[in-house]
Amino acid sequence: MSELKVAEAFKNMLIEASTPLIAPHIEGVFAVFQLKHKPQTSWISVDEQLPSESGRYWCYVEYQSDLAKSSYQWNCFFGVVEKVFHVDGCGGRVTHWMPLPEPPLNKQDR
Repeated sequence: MSELKVAEAFKNMLIEASTPLIAPHIEGVFAVFQLKHKPQTSWISVDEQLPSESGRYWCYVEYQSDLAKSSYQWNCFFGVVEKVFHVDGCGGRVTHWMPLPEPPLNKQDR
């Protein structure tokens, strides 16, 4: 179960146990939680922001060879200590990134 679904179940449990005066405040706290955990759907420039945690990210990579300039998208590792994206031997420079999407669910997980 995803973190968001667990939080929603907890929110519903709190609302059921609360008074009508408290329930709107619980909804407000949950709305802030949802905004903070909303999946990133647009590219983030490395000049504007780097990831706050080490891990794998979807990256837009530019590569310059002797013949031409090209670009591609790649699953890269970001090291938060050294503040560097590792392009795994393909070369190039990461210009933009975003979190990886959630993996697909199997039929039994739905």
